[in-house]
Amino acid sequence: MAKSSLKRSLALGVAVLALILVVWVLRQFNSPSAQVSSRLPGDGRPFSLVSTLTGHSDAVSSLAISPDSRTLASGSYDTTLKLWDLETGGLLHTLEGHQDAVLSLSMSPDGKTLASGGMDSTIHLWKWATGQALKTLSSEGSWVTSLVISPDSRTLASGRTGNLINLWDLKSASLTHTLQDKISLPVLSLAVSPNGQTLASGGSDQVIRLWYAGTGQLLRLLKGHEGWITALAISPDGQTLVSGSIDTTIRLWDLTTGEQQRTFRAHSYSVLSLAISPDGELLASGGLDGEIRIWNLKTAQRLQTLSGAHSKAIASLAFSPDGKFFASGSADNTINIWRIDG
Repeated sequence: MAKSSLKRSLALGVAVLALILVVWVLRQFNSPSAQVSSRLPGDGRPFSLVSTLTGHSDAVSSLAISPDSRTLASGSYDTTLKLWDLETGGLLHTLEGHQDAVLSLSMSPDGKTLASGGMDSTIHLWKWATGQALKTLSSEGSWVTSLVISPDSRTLASGRTGNLINLWDLKSASLTHTLQDKISLPVLSLAVSPNGQTLASGGSDQVIRLWYAGTGQLLRLLKGHEGWITALAISPDGQTLVSGSIDTTIRLWDLTTGEQQRTFRAHSYSVLSLAISPDGELLASGGLDGEIRIWNLKTAQRLQTLSGAHSKAIASLAFSPDGKFFASGSADNTINIWRIDG
């Protein structure tokens, strides 16, 4: 028993050190690409760059867009959050409260609450409209690597380096469930199904776990990746789970059966971020190579490559709910806003 506990502790320690190394690489790695945005034959909706936001002084790690598609939130390693007018690119508010890098953001679907998590082992809850600080939750010494709020805006799930997933009641800010089930390494990514019933988690152990969000019961393990699972996304119809990994691949899974439907190499280096368009037709992936690639979600055909706009890794991506805009956050400290034509 003691040996098993020691092994888990050593594995966790090594994983956290590796995660620190990944953070350093994210900041330092320069994209080898110097191309302009390129479209491939047969793609339907071109993405055109409309503005570059330069308010952060360190890597932009996370993005969230309000339900009305008017406001963009960004989190950064510079410890701040910023709220921007999505259409004009104007800075609305700067939110301060974290004592270390912000790693994750999630916006409640009702448009009332923004949650942020970071290396300071805290989760901050903010009033979206004004940027007012509401409450601070403790992650007990673990980095908060990922956040997702349920579709009914009642539950916040947080993933952490302490190999746990916490479920919080968003209104009372109280802890309701802790999910573990032999997770021995840090949780790096979370996604929730549109009906709010299934929570997906991925992390350093290369396994995707599907949980029943209501009780925290483990439903299924999905195996196949050969590297850390850095990003997850679920299609708007709730049928497809998409996973991205440092093994350079993207995998598509049937969310109901857990069957792996498709695997393809997406980037030259690690896949760091994913986003699905609100109509479920497009998948966007961001890589350590500094490129953003747009795919047909159903066929996995690459439609467009957005390269050259960022000089470093793409850490976060977000589609606006109205489908008109797309945002990318990078380790080059900038955010690009793209218009989706057609």
